[in-house]
Amino acid sequence: MPTSSGAPVRYGGGHNSYEKLLIKRPVSTTTKISTPTHRSTISYKSTLHTTGRGSYPHSSNDYQSRNPRARIDVNDSSFSSVKSTGNDYRSPPLYSSITRSYPHAKAAPNIVSTSKLSDSASRSDSVASSSRSWSSIVSQNQNSSCSTHDADVPATSGSSSHEKGNVGLTNLGNTCFMNSMLQCMLNTRMLIEYVRNSQMKLDINRTMSSMKGALVEEFAKLVSKVWDDGRFSSVAPRELRSKVVSFAPKFSGYSQQDSQEFLRYFLQGLHEDVNRVKSKPKYIGHDEAAEQKMTDSEKAREYWRRYINFDNSAIVDLFVGQLKSELICQTCNYKSVTFDPFWDLSLPIPKGRSRVDIQDCMEYFMKEEILDGDERPTCAKCKTRRRCTKTFQIQRFPKILVLHLKRFSGDRYRQKLQTKVNFELQGLNLSRFSVSSDKSVIYNIYGISNHIGSVYSGHYTAYCKHPYSRTWHLFDDSRVSSITERSLVSEEAYVLFYEMGN
Repeated sequence: MPTSSGAPVRYGGGHNSYEKLLIKRPVSTTTKISTPTHRSTISYKSTLHTTGRGSYPHSSNDYQSRNPRARIDVNDSSFSSVKSTGNDYRSPPLYSSITRSYPHAKAAPNIVSTSKLSDSASRSDSVASSSRSWSSIVSQNQNSSCSTHDADVPATSGSSSHEKGNVGLTNLGNTCFMNSMLQCMLNTRMLIEYVRNSQMKLDINRTMSSMKGALVEEFAKLVSKVWDDGRFSSVAPRELRSKVVSFAPKFSGYSQQDSQEFLRYFLQGLHEDVNRVKSKPKYIGHDEAAEQKMTDSEKAREYWRRYINFDNSAIVDLFVGQLKSELICQTCNYKSVTFDPFWDLSLPIPKGRSRVDIQDCMEYFMKEEILDGDERPTCAKCKTRRRCTKTFQIQRFPKILVLHLKRFSGDRYRQKLQTKVNFELQGLNLSRFSVSSDKSVIYNIYGISNHIGSVYSGHYTAYCKHPYSRTWHLFDDSRVSSITERSLVSEEAYVLFYEMGN
């Protein structure tokens, strides 16, 4: 991730990471990224080998506007693919979100398909009902405006310990996308306990962080208001938003944004602020010959060691996993295996079905993909472009697993997939996607960011499970109300937060 000192950032290396970038798009030229971001110079060599049909790294709008001529070098030590459209390409994300495309629906370079959304803070509590249409909500609220209170709102009744945490967030003007994700963060037990602990202050990075700790400190103040104060029914996260805008200027103004993209930047900012790496580390190069002699488990550990040599924080401890990517040449059977960090998984929703299961989405993400035609990489053994297969497995599961459902698709004519994706609330078993098939991997859900509406008109809410009372609540900007578990699975579910079970 970028650092204020301008230290180059290395991400392990391979098909999906920032060490070696492989983008499978129609090509005409090979180019290099040598332009610094708005924050510091980043050395990107890779981010996603997961791109099939149009699924490529999410971009930073402010990076594009500030660096319109930034270009990307496409290569891999074992396999490489020289592909570009001939146009300027946008920057990779600040951290790795592994995404995979699916037939007939391209992922846009920026899933800010909700950037033109309208918003209203005056929503009925029944907005959580999936049976209610967005048009009826708009009709009810067409004479109301977004709540933009500057002050926190005191609770009308006496507070008790079980009520702490159930605090709304004031809409500051089309900030429901932010409020939805902040509520999920505020109900992430391990995160809030870390922020409330004295260790967080000791971890603040005043040297390498671009914000010098200001973002995480402001988040800690919000956590304190929500969890320690007990006096407010809702609070206005105005100062935190100001710090977010300082870190990521793309969130300035009052246009609607994508909640998942906000989460990416927010976590990256928190990570920078508490990164345990407080001086420029020495870059650890790749020894290809030595790696060929390693077992896959040894190579995975080596890649992880390289990653945390630059990015090592309590945020990484919670949210970052590791993905195994395997390419096999169909001509000579040469196999290239790499391991890459991920902060979330962007799951395709199989089209043509009215209902699918989250396991279907995971399976579609992990299934073998054939790289042929313009997508053929160059085999290191054959020394030419070859037809290959590509598969994924999860090498390291994070404590907090974030699953992003790719509801927004299309290129010129955008659309939102309203497919209902069923997902387990308790006991989500992902063992079959693990490198170690005999390892039990169980997750329990605690947060859901919902998007209600269409591509051009919508609203974000959150369902969150209280980390101590274990009761579910709907967070609709400043409004908080109880909700039953049977209402959680809906067509509006957009980003899912799972905590690893015991």
